[in-house]
Amino acid sequence: MTSRQLCGFYFTDLGEGLFECKTFGRPRKQAPGTGFSNLLSHLNSKHAGYATEYAELHASATPLIATFGFVDETKRNIYQWMDWLTQRNLPFTEVRNKATRAVVTMQSMTVKTLKRYMRHVALAFGHIIAKEMGQSFGLLFDGWTCHSLHFLAIFVVYEWNGERSQRLLSLSPMDDDQTAPAHLEHIETVMGVYDKNIGMVRFVDGDNCATNQSLATLTGIPLIGCASHRFSLAFKRFLEGYQTQIDQAQNLMIQLHHTKNAAARAKVTMFKPIKANATR
Repeated sequence: MTSRQLCGFYFTDLGEGLFECKTFGRPRKQAPGTGFSNLLSHLNSKHAGYATEYAELHASATPLIATFGFVDETKRNIYQWMDWLTQRNLPFTEVRNKATRAVVTMQSMTVKTLKRYMRHVALAFGHIIAKEMGQSFGLLFDGWTCHSLHFLAIFVVYEWNGERSQRLLSLSPMDDDQTAPAHLEHIETVMGVYDKNIGMVRFVDGDNCATNQSLATLTGIPLIGCASHRFSLAFKRFLEGYQTQIDQAQNLMIQLHHTKNAAARAKVTMFKPIKANATR
């Protein structure tokens, strides 16, 4: 048994470092990140034989621990905070936002504590992915630039229990160099995190750009390429004879984005203009 389990059994977390004894009802203070020494001191002085009592209850055949009035609120609280932030794409600092704390049901948590548990979850899930990947798999990757930062996302594709499985391995910035050798070094680093190597990769899939083609040549791994990208290139060639009309439509879309034109457009239709993206 751990100190956390014992304190979770005998105390109710009131938040802000306060814990209330379920037997005596008196709150005691235990600052976050300082262990459970103050709470254990109370158990030693007021609850003789508490460790034996706890062990006997957990060794019994009773199916529900809630029968004894105990629910592990700590784990539920941690999960709900992580779920709240990830599902809503919120920053870690949201846990200390007063407006958020006023409307959520979770107990308060510090950013430091949240990050610590998220690292634990990432590590545990990484072990699961590494086991499922096995020794033969494919990689999907795509890079994009946001403001002045360039990112590379790497996915793994493999068969698990007779079905296709796809997982995100990494989403990291690549600021210094974006050449094929730099991509290869980055991929090898990510593979090392999962105790894999580039020799286990059976194929790579990405845009049909020069960097990806060079990477495939450098590693000798087949590049499948993006089918939708090839289709866009083929369709662009098909429309070469209509470039004048396409330019006119593009210019119209640009004009409809202007403030006054957008206001007039909104009076007659709910649809919004979309400018064409360049396909290279």
